Amino acid sequence: MDIRNVNKKRIAEVLILFSLSILSFVVAYVLNSTLFVGIRESIVNAYFSLKTGEVEFIKIGEKGGIQRLEGDPLTTPSQDILIVGIDDKTLSKLGRYPFSRDKHVEYILKPLAQSEEGTPKAVFFDIVFSEYSDEKIDKVFFDVLSKSKNLFFDYMLIFDELSGEGLDLENDKEAKERIKLLEKFTIPEENIRGGGYFLSAYRGILPVKEVIEPSKGVGFANVLPYSQYERSDTYNTVPMLIEFNGKFYPHIVLLLLCQYYDVPLSNVYVELGKSLTLKNAKIRYPDGSIVKKDVRIPLDYINRFVINYTVRSDKVRIGGIRTISYSDVPRIKGVGKALDDKLVLIGMLSYGYGDVWKSPISPRMYGIEHIANALDNVIRYNIYGYPGYVKFVPEGVVIFVSFVLAIIIPFVIIGVRNLILGISIVLGLILVTGFSAFFIFSQGVQIFGKPILPYAFIFEITLPVSTMLLSYISGQTYITLKERKERLQIKSMLDSYVSPEVVNILLKNPEKLNLGGEDRDVTIMFSDIRGFTSLSEGMSPQDLVSLINNYLSRMTDIIMENRGTVDKYIGDAIMAFWGAPLDDPEHPYRACKAALEMLEALKEINDTLPENRKIDIGIGINTGIATIGNMGSTKKKNYTAMGDTVNLASRLEGVNKVFHTRIIISEYTYERVKDRLLCRQLDVIRVKGKTIPVKIYEVIDFIDKFEDVAQKVGIDLKELQN
Repeated sequence: MDIRNVNKKRIAEVLILFSLSILSFVVAYVLNSTLFVGIRESIVNAYFSLKTGEVEFIKIGEKGGIQRLEGDPLTTPSQDILIVGIDDKTLSKLGRYPFSRDKHVEYILKPLAQSEEGTPKAVFFDIVFSEYSDEKIDKVFFDVLSKSKNLFFDYMLIFDELSGEGLDLENDKEAKERIKLLEKFTIPEENIRGGGYFLSAYRGILPVKEVIEPSKGVGFANVLPYSQYERSDTYNTVPMLIEFNGKFYPHIVLLLLCQYYDVPLSNVYVELGKSLTLKNAKIRYPDGSIVKKDVRIPLDYINRFVINYTVRSDKVRIGGIRTISYSDVPRIKGVGKALDDKLVLIGMLSYGYGDVWKSPISPRMYGIEHIANALDNVIRYNIYGYPGYVKFVPEGVVIFVSFVLAIIIPFVIIGVRNLILGISIVLGLILVTGFSAFFIFSQGVQIFGKPILPYAFIFEITLPVSTMLLSYISGQTYITLKERKERLQIKSMLDSYVSPEVVNILLKNPEKLNLGGEDRDVTIMFSDIRGFTSLSEGMSPQDLVSLINNYLSRMTDIIMENRGTVDKYIGDAIMAFWGAPLDDPEHPYRACKAALEMLEALKEINDTLPENRKIDIGIGINTGIATIGNMGSTKKKNYTAMGDTVNLASRLEGVNKVFHTRIIISEYTYERVKDRLLCRQLDVIRVKGKTIPVKIYEVIDFIDKFEDVAQKVGIDLKELQN
């Protein structure tokens, strides 16, 4: 075997597979940046949806008390957050929304003011009171606001310069007055560090001054989509601050966190594009202890906080954030005590009234639920380390992992030729990638029952998975086409001189055929027509061609039927060999058997010919090591044999003329067939160019044909031959 040729072919195959994998990686990267953006977003959303929590809910009992069923505190929402939902029950009782503002007094503000058992940490209305209503009702409403404690309100900013909604923040007089009032809720400029980008607000839906002035905090409540995905419709980030005319206005989530942790805005420090820190925050633990420490919240490049969604309102899903109906608040006995030190979030929980946005865990989530999840994320993280702050794994890491997987795939293709097993391995790699990505996102909680990673890392698997699929498909397609081409080459090359049985075996197992050249133990046959020249002189060319074609066809069929390979036709002569391309331990016997059958076929041919055209042939057979392979020029090759073994077989064919025999074999062949064929030793000859003489034998017939006669006369044919 020519190791160098084999190595060159293997190296070329490996290089092509690696090239295809790298090209697949590039294509996958382009697709992930364009066509696959929606798929990437859907997969990331699936990370959030796969996380599950324990059951925990709150309801109003028959006697008006709050009943609770609590689960694992690690996987259930913070008990310090309570949603008061304007739900279907409320609307059926109070009428179409927005209802009169005196209802807020009757159902929320008055019951809380009259309670002497406790005070909520914050009461947040997710309602923008941007316009005046009935003068008398407004007077009562504003008067109650001025006497209430810990009230928070929000407003909406509009980032589309062309939108006509809301007030023009730069040019509208009313807007300027309200923005001026909101300045008391801004973060000191000296607390802002670093450089970065801000969202630009052009218009806004702002509360009236009678709402702003008595409130403990007023912040904008916009929730925005992913920054990673163009035209995303999944809202899961809150911009924690924006800059307008040199002032830094906070999001309502930040204001509520400051209230919850007893941190004034003067103790809020921002590293633009990186993080914000609440200095000396009072962390309240479930056992009642309070520990002062800094609360750090990560920000993206435009100062957005990515929410790690885990729950919904328990009005929507059992086990969610504790929720009661707006209309049930007056019925709660000891409402102040029940809501003491809680963040009470009042907002819409009924479809058909707006403020519904898609989130990673639901196609329709109320705005108040988005805010509640943001608060819950920060509060629980700083107690349990879960749910972790969301961090996208840097793109460079994803690219590196994808490239490494692209390099691994060619080894799978080369090492595993079984298609089903190869596909199984690739699918296994995809499953491992997906599981690993979910493992680091869930911080290991699903396996270990506690967070073992500090953050909820989002590793986008779309690039590595698409890289593996494209690499395997392209590589396997190349291998399939290459093998098909090789099979066609084998078929076209061997069809005419190898039996169909051998061709089929080689097509199924092309590795058995080494076309590059190798030394093999084979048996070589040469046969030639005696007196062909004088025979051809008395025949027309057409008759001669017909006779030769008939003769060669019969002889070729016999050779192939005995699993021989027809090497070539040299005029009327035939060269054939056994033991290649397939291994055959009986190749000496098959060659001799074919020779005897050729003589039988020759008799049948001669029976059809006139006396002057009868044919006689001589056959020479030798066994030994010969070089077998696809040999020739770059334009034309032939699968053939070369070497001393071939030369000796050719000489033996010619020696038949001297001994007036038809089949002569060498001693090397004789030693391997003497138990099955009756032979007689002719002589010892020395071939030209060789010094060592070789014994030669005539093949008479199959030995079993004479055993009966030999037994009758008391002769042991095998012993006689030995």
